[in-house]
Amino acid sequence: MKMFPIVFQGPRYKDHGLREIPWEMIAQFEKQAIKNHDQDLKELARLGGLCIEEVWLVIFEKPLSDFWRINWDKINAVADVKARIVCFTSQGEELDEKIQTSPY
Repeated sequence: MKMFPIVFQGPRYKDHGLREIPWEMIAQFEKQAIKNHDQDLKELARLGGLCIEEVWLVIFEKPLSDFWRINWDKINAVADVKARIVCFTSQGEELDEKIQTSPY
């Protein structure tokens, strides 16, 4: 399965263990990714991918300008993205190698 990379933001952020998501899942929202980043998914992946919050914005079809307006302490972007992956694949066992359990 082709995967889209998730960028880890660094020491300020908790390691959520999510390093990639199914390409076909995010491909459904490529128009939103282009609106948010002025680049298609292929180019975004070549540059290293998106952080989990940016992925959340894309798959929930929100503009990048919402990034600073959203209270990320109240939204669990990791859990939301993982739930979308499970719904998309409907095969939880296939994801076990790709997704580690969230540490929080």
